[in-house]
Amino acid sequence: MKLKDSEKIKKDLVAAGANLKDAEILSRAAGLSGQSAKAFITTHKLEEFEITEEAQVSLFEMTYKEEEAEAKRLCTKADVQAKYGSCNWAQLSSAIKQILVDLKFRGDYTGGTRRFLQKHVVANDAKGFLFELNKRSNWASLRVPNDRFKRRVSFFRANALIKP
Repeated sequence: MKLKDSEKIKKDLVAAGANLKDAEILSRAAGLSGQSAKAFITTHKLEEFEITEEAQVSLFEMTYKEEEAEAKRLCTKADVQAKYGSCNWAQLSSAIKQILVDLKFRGDYTGGTRRFLQKHVVANDAKGFLFELNKRSNWASLRVPNDRFKRRVSFFRANALIKP
């Protein structure tokens, strides 16, 4: 919620099935993170608050669509395509797309990461993409936690069609 404004939070929560009163309270946490978010939870006695599983799934699906659209936008920006070539998002491997969405969501899909990944995205080259994804040194400057690094690589290996 730290990156969303209060109106977006309220709108998304209501669209996901939360009641308006809860959505209005939660929307006041816009921009908060860390200790200030914890203080908000305590102040508003939200320690036991939960939204339904259906609302959680709905929020995930909304957020995923937004993150996917942003990953696509970054992949197909004019300057990125001028530098690395044209990305055919519609034909792109599902596994590559999913990793790009995760990279974008986590803040790891940057100009720096595009330097070593984008040529493989443009070529829809799962083998080359995996090689760069699996190179720990590529992620050191972003301080990607080891667990996140391993999970990405594991997911990609399990889901990508890698040609010999």
